[in-house]
Amino acid sequence: MAKGKTDEKFVFRLKNYRDKMGARVDPGRYRVMVDDLMNDVSSADNEMVVVWLKVLDKGEFEGFNIVDRLTQTEKTMFRSYNFLRACGLPTPTDRDVSFNYGQLRGRTLIVEVDDGEPFPPGSGRIKSEVRDYLPDPKAKAAGDEDDLDDVEVPDDPSGLDEFVEETTSNPEPKKKKGKGKKAKAEPEPVEEDDLLDEVDLDDVDL
Repeated sequence: MAKGKTDEKFVFRLKNYRDKMGARVDPGRYRVMVDDLMNDVSSADNEMVVVWLKVLDKGEFEGFNIVDRLTQTEKTMFRSYNFLRACGLPTPTDRDVSFNYGQLRGRTLIVEVDDGEPFPPGSGRIKSEVRDYLPDPKAKAAGDEDDLDDVEVPDDPSGLDEFVEETTSNPEPKKKKGKGKKAKAEPEPVEEDDLLDEVDLDDVDL
């Protein structure tokens, strides 16, 4: 095999690299920030969301990224539910909702982590796995933000939305037109001084 020259260069394209394994931190609870998210598909061909959670606590693990996968199956949906609730977002259970990733990035929450199984099996490499999501007491209350602006909800089958739009687009009542008759003009008020000017006192018999 030919040896490369010492002055030759090769570009390692790491610009868009993201570690999908995640770091290992001591088991426990950590305050984290949602650093990034990505759509992906599991090995079982199920939709899932990969979440990067950056540790905010001061100490040796500050800045470490814990990676979690929220698989969109009925069996594991409780994890997505807990994640959204911990982020302070609405979690209705009577319909599907979707959020822009921009609404999730930067949110802070508490995660409870533990050591996972070695992956790949037999490699000895252990990463932290999220066992639970909890709200961050220091985070801004969910009620302070209008997070429902971009929530996708089903169309209103009752047609109420159209009715409200139609009635609010022209809130001023229309003036009723008379039936062929002109409205009588109101007499203009006459000042007392004007009456005196019109009467010549010399022509009045006293």
